[in-house]
Amino acid sequence: MNPIDLSSSKIALSLHDNATPIAATDTTACNGTYVITKHNALVDAVDALQSASNVVPPLDTSVQAHFDELDYFTNRLSNEINTISTALKIHTTALTGLRADVVAMSHLFSPPPPPLSVVTWDASKSAPSFTLSNNLLTATPTTSNMEVVLANQLIRGKRCWEVSSTDNKFIVGVANSSVNVYSQLGSDDNAWGLLVDQNEVVHYNSPIGNNVINTIQLAKPLTIMVAYDADNGFLSFYANGQLIQSIANIIGNLYPAGGSEFPGVAFTANFGQTPFSNSIPIGFTAIGIAA
Repeated sequence: MNPIDLSSSKIALSLHDNATPIAATDTTACNGTYVITKHNALVDAVDALQSASNVVPPLDTSVQAHFDELDYFTNRLSNEINTISTALKIHTTALTGLRADVVAMSHLFSPPPPPLSVVTWDASKSAPSFTLSNNLLTATPTTSNMEVVLANQLIRGKRCWEVSSTDNKFIVGVANSSVNVYSQLGSDDNAWGLLVDQNEVVHYNSPIGNNVINTIQLAKPLTIMVAYDADNGFLSFYANGQLIQSIANIIGNLYPAGGSEFPGVAFTANFGQTPFSNSIPIGFTAIGIAA
């Protein structure tokens, strides 16, 4: 084999043979076989280095153990989270059902409504011409005379009630047991009556009171709330949630009272048997609610 001429080569390699450097351009020191052998050895070394660079070196045994432990606890935590999530869903469903049961049984835990005292119109204290019906709550006059009907209970404390009619030709107010039941409510000194169609309170046949609203422009049927403060002698009338009349210095043992200006014009009292149409004034309770 002829020697390889490396004099014109641009490869600058330092080949070592027994720790003695041999220049690649030194043609006298190198023959072809020697250079090829060194070249092949160099290629093998480069290939080995490239292969080694693609292999991840093994972890130290203690480090690997920590990674294994971390994987174990990560998996365990994931399982615990899944278990808790499932349990929460079950409890949420159970709580939803429990809430529905509580709502359904709420009436069992709510305080009972205050007991009703039986307050009605009282035939024994009223003009005999009135026909009482609807559990003694509706009074219907049968004559053309203006007459009076009283309730069966005195007013004590701050009490209110409502009276309604399909016509506004009725009278509502308070009276004592000495009232003349064969006259218009408010025609004597023993009663105070609101003439609803005129929004005028009369006492002893004289208009009294403070007209908060001069006229009542309300659709029929009409409902009037009466509020009497027996402790302070203050009488008020309301319609559609508005104060329409107020009178002071009304003192005595008084009953709820009503009357009508025309025969056949019935009026019905609500002493607390059903919810009121008007808002209850602050500090007052229905007369039909036991104190």
